[in-house]
Amino acid sequence: MFALTALTVEAERLKEAGMHAALALTGVARDAVWDELGPDVQREVVTRARAVPHYAVDHVMHDRDRSLSPSLLRDCFDSLADNGSLADIAHFPHVIHLSGRNVNDAACAPFLKNAQAVHHLSGEHRALERLTTLLATAAPSSLAASVADDVDLYSAFDRYTLGGL
Repeated sequence: MFALTALTVEAERLKEAGMHAALALTGVARDAVWDELGPDVQREVVTRARAVPHYAVDHVMHDRDRSLSPSLLRDCFDSLADNGSLADIAHFPHVIHLSGRNVNDAACAPFLKNAQAVHHLSGEHRALERLTTLLATAAPSSLAASVADDVDLYSAFDRYTLGGL
């Protein structure tokens, strides 16, 4: 299965978001997996993550037949831009900061079409990248609704979507 996790932050709040993300991840190993953290650690991270300024958090799973799509990544981006929380901002001028896979053209990510600039996160935003990675590992239990809100990482964010195509 292919999945895309997005933590969207207003550009002018990136530094602040990075600082709060770093605080939220204090004591959490870089390669941590959400379900392997103890409940006390999860509660602390959820509590601290509430302070991270954000526009939205989205997790989209590509659960369709891979042979039906030339680009699983594009399908996930299309879903975010058309149906997810990014739909409200996808068609307006914006600046994009990405981490993970190198995405730099509108053919792969239509919401990049009106971007004024596309930057790839550098070391100064590592905490945001780590938080997004942790969100990706937390998605399955959040989707299954098998966790209480105080240990559900997605519940730390005011606006989020979880789902498949």
